[in-house]
Amino acid sequence: MKRLSLFISLFAIVMALVGCSDNSPKAVAEKSMQCIIDKDFEGYTELLYIEPKEGQDIENQKAMIASMLKSKYESTVKKKGAVKSYEVLGEDIAEDGEKAVVTMKVVYDNGKVDENESIKLRKDKDGKWKLDAGK
Repeated sequence: MKRLSLFISLFAIVMALVGCSDNSPKAVAEKSMQCIIDKDFEGYTELLYIEPKEGQDIENQKAMIASMLKSKYESTVKKKGAVKSYEVLGEDIAEDGEKAVVTMKVVYDNGKVDENESIKLRKDKDGKWKLDAGK
């Protein structure tokens, strides 16, 4: 009986740790939303799936993207308001395990609510989940 209790306890701990993994679509989507709230455009850029362009330094690409994100953020805030909070509603991982969609509820500081914000993700060559900025 003690072994069964020990096994159940260990299983629960392992499942909790797996659920808290920072390499899950849900965790990456949550980090991206927190970066938006914190106006951490460089941090957000680190979460993006970026294919290096031939002849260009990846760090320069990231810096350009972060600059564009900041500009886009300012124009979006004027239209929608700033993100106040978010809640993950669902996580759908494709059968091949390479792509995922996380659905969120996003609340803006002006009271508007988006009940169905979808964030697309994909795995990079190292198996880490990244935001899919592709179409």
